[in-house]
Amino acid sequence: MRKILILLLLIVATIPTRAIEVTPFGGYSMQSTSYMYYGYLRFHSNASYGLNLSLPISRGTQLEFQWVGASQNVEWYDYEDADWDRTSTSRYSYFLFGPVKESPLGSPNVLGFGTFKLGMSYYGLDRTNYDDFRFAMSMGGGFKIFFTDMLGLRLQGNLHMPMLFNGIGFGYGDGFT
Repeated sequence: MRKILILLLLIVATIPTRAIEVTPFGGYSMQSTSYMYYGYLRFHSNASYGLNLSLPISRGTQLEFQWVGASQNVEWYDYEDADWDRTSTSRYSYFLFGPVKESPLGSPNVLGFGTFKLGMSYYGLDRTNYDDFRFAMSMGGGFKIFFTDMLGLRLQGNLHMPMLFNGIGFGYGDGFT
């Protein structure tokens, strides 16, 4: 993977303009808990990594593909047996695609941006046969600071959301309480 990333960076470095933006990144995933019928999963905080590929489609708008991945420790707690827990390593990946809207902030070298992406997520646990693909979406925003025409820094925050659609409900009310 590192060889492919270095090769992509070398290819992009030969392009004379900002035609395609390639942004490798590292980040941090916060601790979270997923509650289920028989227990819950606690995901520990850990580093994440990924790659953004952006292609301009009009002035101030880019189409972007984003891949985010990480491997982190996870603990399973069973409601029926409070003393029993199982630790494992989970891995996840998000594959997202969507627009990035940019706007200059005082200087043409500093851009603010916002993004909304749709795609899929993959989760897997190493010690079990659990694998799961889900529809996912992401919202984010931040700043791009360009030092030269070809080199810059991107500071951003993202909220990645896997979706689960497993039911339907109907309600009726008369409007009186």
